[in-house]
Amino acid sequence: MANKNDVAILASYDSPFEANVVAGALEAYGITASVMGDSTANCLLQGFKQGQMSVVVRQCDLERARELLSEMPPTEEFDEDNLDIDPDLIVDDLPY
Repeated sequence: MANKNDVAILASYDSPFEANVVAGALEAYGITASVMGDSTANCLLQGFKQGQMSVVVRQCDLERARELLSEMPPTEEFDEDNLDIDPDLIVDDLPY
């Protein structure tokens, strides 16, 4: 019998960026999500393969995570050059 805290794969992505965007969005809705896949060293040596990075959630959160995922826009629609960022929040002189 499956435990409600068992890990379930929600979706797989071509890149760590896409997987982390989805995991971060789920976290914003209170769903604990992690990205699993090959290490950076393996990615550099073998190149990225389709479906290499997976977003995982707890089994008890899987249904809600699927609902949220279906409502999210595709990650390729984000244009990072046109993000609405408050210039007062940009810090150029970090102490380290």
